[in-house]
Amino acid sequence: MVFARDKKTWLQQPLMPVTYPKLFLELAQERGLDPGLVLARAGIEPALLLDPASRISPQDFSTLAAVVVELSGDNGIGLEVGLRQPLTAHGSLGLAMMCCATAGDALQVLLRFWHLRGRGIELDSSEQGEQAIFDFYNVMPMTPAVRRVLIDSIVASFHRGLLFALGGNGAEHEIWFDYDEPAYIEPFRSRLPPLRYGMPRVQYRAPRHLLGHPLATASPETLATALALCEREYALLDEDQDHIVAGARAAMTPGAEGYPGPEQLAERLHMSTRTFRRRLLAQGSSYRQLLEDARHRDALQLLENASLEIQHIASLLGYADPANFTRAFRLWTGKTPSRYRELRSLAQSGTNAVEQPRVPGS
Repeated sequence: MVFARDKKTWLQQPLMPVTYPKLFLELAQERGLDPGLVLARAGIEPALLLDPASRISPQDFSTLAAVVVELSGDNGIGLEVGLRQPLTAHGSLGLAMMCCATAGDALQVLLRFWHLRGRGIELDSSEQGEQAIFDFYNVMPMTPAVRRVLIDSIVASFHRGLLFALGGNGAEHEIWFDYDEPAYIEPFRSRLPPLRYGMPRVQYRAPRHLLGHPLATASPETLATALALCEREYALLDEDQDHIVAGARAAMTPGAEGYPGPEQLAERLHMSTRTFRRRLLAQGSSYRQLLEDARHRDALQLLENASLEIQHIASLLGYADPANFTRAFRLWTGKTPSRYRELRSLAQSGTNAVEQPRVPGS
């Protein structure tokens, strides 16, 4: 990791409210652990958690979560943390979401102010046919075990919040995980929608039409106040703490001339190309990695359209030689594009497929 000369990287900046580590500590205490011991093992001062307005760095938070799992032996604790989080646990952001007119409006507020509460794990949204798709992906280095507990926590919390917005209607919802099915999932199945493991990405999928569901707690006046609080909270965060990677990912979409280059991305983010490259490096990324991730993401999406020939998909992704696309896709998923499409077709038809697509490094 490369550090700025006189500033810590965003991983070490106090960006996350202490609400979340306190929930992990509460569950650790329920399991017979001494919170003081947990904090000492994680290297966190107890006084930090006494002030509700305090914030903790993403790095310290992930360390704390890892320590709780290690000392408790409970690998499923992330799911329990997420399922216990009401919208009120998310401060002004949660209040704003509760006061929106519809579930869809609440989700737009969440996407707009995600960085007030979510750091290290990013959220994207898209639509696929009649489904609303929400993608979760990590942008900070972490071990597979830590990533799993944090993803579990965030996705379970997202599920609880969405159920609130939909008046408890969780019909036809589905959660995808890109890791193998864990043994600890069994006690949680009745509290979650259908789960699918070994999938190409982490997603929450719900019928798009449900997003028009009105919220019983809607309040235009309180919404305006809550949004103003969110804006103020955002303004108080150091501008150098924002996620350049997240902004670049969102802008990395192909146009008539292919994907935007580093110069175009820097211009969209209102900075010089040199500054853009430096900030990517400080966050452990690069333009090459962004391009690779975007091609991977878009390849999976394009392969869902059975009418598109694989050679045409390769061209849309900027591969002059389809063989290069096949090699890249095999590195991403362990399968050729044609085999991946075959397995997806079998899965959608209800036929059991022996193989499951994977993402390397997950």
